[in-house]
Amino acid sequence: VTLNPAWRVPEGRAFGKRFLISLGLTLLIVVLVTAATMLLSLSDRLDAWIADNWGAFWATAWRLGSLFGGYAVLLFVVECLYHVAPNVRRPWRWITPGSVLAVLLWSVGTRLFSMYVSQFGRYELMYGSLGTVVVFLLWLYITGIAVLVGGELNAELERSAGIISV
Repeated sequence: VTLNPAWRVPEGRAFGKRFLISLGLTLLIVVLVTAATMLLSLSDRLDAWIADNWGAFWATAWRLGSLFGGYAVLLFVVECLYHVAPNVRRPWRWITPGSVLAVLLWSVGTRLFSMYVSQFGRYELMYGSLGTVVVFLLWLYITGIAVLVGGELNAELERSAGIISV
């Protein structure tokens, strides 16, 4: 529903259909983003083990493969979101400029926000045990902005090219 204004279309789907689409996208996002995050975050730990047991070449191959694999999964998830969520019929594309922009903005935003929270943000002093929840909600806000900016870019590019249809 949030991506419909980007494509300038009204929501014409029934409640049940919207609910099933939302549920399916939520499950897809939870499973695949968790897998991609684990792949990206566990890469450092496995890298040292692979270097000790198999050598530096395979450790470098693992590091590059997990990095590209993690970002490929994130691109796929964002593109699924852009293909299914708005009430428009558009051809499937594996990679669009909006999905690349969204993943780049999300990655940079996450890194900068992580640096801010670790260096300057003292949410536990102000919010106590709810500080973690506040930080997570702010991170979700950054994620939402990145996804919406990428969706806007795709909508504008597809509208100018005359690709979309309602």
